[in-house]
Amino acid sequence: MVWFTVVTGIATLVSLFLQVSGLLGEKRKYLVYSTCFLVGLTLGLLLNIAFSVNVSLPVTTTPKQLLGLLLFSATGLLAFILFILTVVVEDEGRRKAATVGASAVSSFLLFLLVFFLNSFFG
Repeated sequence: MVWFTVVTGIATLVSLFLQVSGLLGEKRKYLVYSTCFLVGLTLGLLLNIAFSVNVSLPVTTTPKQLLGLLLFSATGLLAFILFILTVVVEDEGRRKAATVGASAVSSFLLFLLVFFLNSFFG
């Protein structure tokens, strides 16, 4: 099951790359549905793996740590949604805007991780 998840994740990343890069031209519309299916399958498999594991943390969490976790996860989810929008949107101008937005949100997430990781989780 783990190897299937890894292979599905790699196929998803390759199809996302092909969608975003625009290498397919007019054949791009045929790959949209399979890319969305692979993304859903990969997320379902990862959630299945995540929920089948029992995790017990020996430390208590503080409100500052919960705020940091919420901030990082919301920013990561927003970047993921914007990258998925670059796959689904057919209009070239809107797709480019979604790609720029996803890159900006990803850069902001990297900025948060580099500069504020220690203040939230240190």
